[in-house]
Amino acid sequence: MPGPDEPHRPAAPTRSGRRGRVLRPALVAAALVCVGAAPAAATPAATVPAPVPGEVVRSGGITREVLAATEPTNAAGEAMVLLRVRIAPGVRVAEHTHAGTQILRLESGSLTVAVTSGTIPVTRADGTAETVTGPATVRLRAGDSWVEPPGVPHSAANPGRRPAVSVATQLITIGSPLSIPAGTTAPGTPLDVSTDFVVTENRLVTLPTPAGTRLYGTAIETTTAVVSGGPAAGQTVQLRLAENIDYTNGAGPWNGFLTVTFADGSTIVAAVTGATVTTGDGGARFAGTMGVIGGTGTYAGVTGGTGTYTGGRSGALGATPLPTRISLRTTTG
Repeated sequence: MPGPDEPHRPAAPTRSGRRGRVLRPALVAAALVCVGAAPAAATPAATVPAPVPGEVVRSGGITREVLAATEPTNAAGEAMVLLRVRIAPGVRVAEHTHAGTQILRLESGSLTVAVTSGTIPVTRADGTAETVTGPATVRLRAGDSWVEPPGVPHSAANPGRRPAVSVATQLITIGSPLSIPAGTTAPGTPLDVSTDFVVTENRLVTLPTPAGTRLYGTAIETTTAVVSGGPAAGQTVQLRLAENIDYTNGAGPWNGFLTVTFADGSTIVAAVTGATVTTGDGGARFAGTMGVIGGTGTYAGVTGGTGTYTGGRSGALGATPLPTRISLRTTTG
């Protein structure tokens, strides 16, 4: 939606930046990914560098300015980008999705957002909340805010006589374009695994504190699994997660390294950062993001990639298996 997305009507882009700086071609390509006819289904999106603060892209009635950008230390493999987007009257933004979550606030003007499928939460300027579930269209006015979850297809248009100006913050996987046109997928080669980890090495310490019981230290979780998705589907792999834990009353942050070892000895290694929350019944849920740092053997050409690590447990850590889903996308070159 308004943000890094392009209008339905194509136009030749102009390139500019503060203090006369010229934009890098790769960044311009990322910004203009929606121009022209819709690409063929399943076409992978291009891997692009992260936007740089101060850069501006203008094309066909949309101006996008990068206000700030960073790679958060608590979200491995992710980039956070702050944008200001101006959509001229009568301009339509083609249907697209995002590889990460985007939060927006309309500063001035009006906007219509058409949700193809999925749900977009909206908070009105007066504080009232609503959800828009596709297929549906919602009219937004100055002061309204909304959230665009990853993978939710939508389009937008400015039906008014004034420019629609919004501020957007997007958390996006490094190497992904800021928007993905309908019919394309996020960049990278997929690798999906669903399995039950078990704690095979426990070096955790329990410490009473005024805030409750603190559990900290290191643990190693391992399992054998069959890859369920991607070109490696059907292959048996060994998984090993070496993690650092700092929980209070069963919840808190964790981080570590995941190694995926294939039958021929090839490996893929990813840094993992996440958090655990308790479920109130003695169990817990956990979720994290992954940033691929390299590989060996068949995967020696892997230079990056991102993914998610999600799951839960029915009892205390180490006492029960940890059903986990891993979804990776590796990039090469």
